[in-house]
Amino acid sequence: MASVLGVLGLLLGALLALPAPAQAAGSLPCDLYAAGGTPCVAAHSTTRALFSSYNG
Repeated sequence: MASVLGVLGLLLGALLALPAPAQAAGSLPCDLYAAGGTPCVAAHSTTRALFSSYNG
């Protein structure tokens, strides 16, 4: 009987130790810009700032 309780205790402990499922973020990085009516062009602006000869 004690071994059955031990096994049940281990199983319960294992179930409680499982990680919770991952959840997606509520908002994305460009959502802040969109809320202000500004287009999200951060990657283009960063590229232009790093390479002055960039013309794309």
